[in-house]
This record gives sequence, C-alpha cells and structure tokens, in this order.
Amino acid sequence: MVNVPKTRRTFYKKCGKHQPHKVTQYKKGKDSLYAQGKRRYDRKQSGYGGQTKPIFRKKAKTTKKIVLRLECVEPNCRSKRMLAIKRCKHFELGGSWQETRGEDEKVPIPSSSALEKFSIEYESDDDSYEVLDLTEYARRHHWWNRVFGHSSGPMVEKYSVATQIVMGGVSGWCAGFLFQKVGKLAATAVGGGFLLLQIASHSGYVQIDWKRVEKDVNKAKRQIKKRANKAAPEINNIIEEGFGRK
Repeated sequence: MVNVPKTRRTFYKKCGKHQPHKVTQYKKGKDSLYAQGKRRYDRKQSGYGGQTKPIFRKKAKTTKKIVLRLECVEPNCRSKRMLAIKRCKHFELGGSWQETRGEDEKVPIPSSSALEKFSIEYESDDDSYEVLDLTEYARRHHWWNRVFGHSSGPMVEKYSVATQIVMGGVSGWCAGFLFQKVGKLAATAVGGGFLLLQIASHSGYVQIDWKRVEKDVNKAKRQIKKRANKAAPEINNIIEEGFGRK
C-alpha cells in the first residue's frame, strides 16, 4: 500500500504561487487506468497457418503510477486537478507537506526529571576519576613493570640472595659448559631459554621448581664427569700409541 499524504504544497498556475492542496488518491477514470498499467493490445502478429495472434503486453510493476487528485485549500480557488506520480518500491509519502519539507521539525526538550538524572550520573562519573600525579606514578611503577607487566619486579623483591646465586650459577654454568663442548649456538639457546624461564616465572605465567632444576643439573654434571673420567685413559692410550709409532 502507498502512503498518500493528506496535504501537499504545490505550485498552481491559476494562483501564481505555491498553495497547500488537499491530496486524495484517484482510482477511477481513463487517466487512472492508464497510469496503473492497464493491459493493452498493440498490433496483431501473423502466425502459422494464416492465423493472427495478438501481442499481449503489460507494464512492469515498478513502472506503475498512481493518480493523485489535488484540491486547492484556498477558499477563492478551490480548483481540482490530477497528478500522476511514478510508483516504485521505495515510494513513501507520509504525513503532511510540512513534515516532508522539514519545516515542523523541532528539537525535543528534555524534561526536568531527565535533566536531574543526567546530572546525577555525570556527578557519579566525575567521582570515579582521580587526578594522577605523574611523578608519584613513575616512582611507584618501575620500568620493568611497563615491560613485563604489573606482577613482575626485581629479583631482590621476590627471591633471597641464596636463591638468586643458585639460579645465576646454574644458568651460567650450563651456558659456559655448552659453549665449550657444543658451541656458541647451543650455549646462546640454552642461556636465552633460562632467561625466558626466569622472566615468565617472575611475571607469574609459569611456576618453576628451581630446586628440581638444580638437582637435574647436578645429576647431569656428575654423569658428564664420570664419562670424562672414563674417556680420559682411552684418550691417553691413543696418544701414547701415536707417539710410540713415531
């Protein structure tokens, strides 16, 4: 259904200016039938066997029109005329001509209760904010908190001196041993791995049992010493045989 406006401001030649017109939809008469897209016969087409076949055509729905009957509101004029308007999917004419032109648009004025409610909410929002002193904030929050998070901190604050010495010694010994036996790449990887584990432990993402790590490292150290002691006489025998041949 098409929403037809009740009034429309239209220019009329007889009045010489724009006048408000009363609008109604006209559904009778030849103009209305033609505008609605009445079926029609154009010409006859000669078909097979000498028969004639009419070409049956119909206007599309999107090209249909509606006929509006405009009646001037002025008491001296009272003229009537027809106006055919093209109709499509988005054809919507609602309300009066003043609303369509936007002349009666008014800004809604909030009530006193709404203003009081808004002021209370605004005051409560202001109370929730605090003024921050940047110097105090910088003193309380160190640079490692900004890098690793609020749960991080210096090792002095979380671990004792003995624990820190053990951790540093274990990581340093492992890195040095691998640097001598395996190579620089493995030593760098192990050292970086220990560093990442320490950072994760300080941040609280991972809980590491450093005592167990120390036990495993000591166990590996003992096994390496045993293998080195066993391999030493064999190496000496090979060296002695080589010098003896010369």
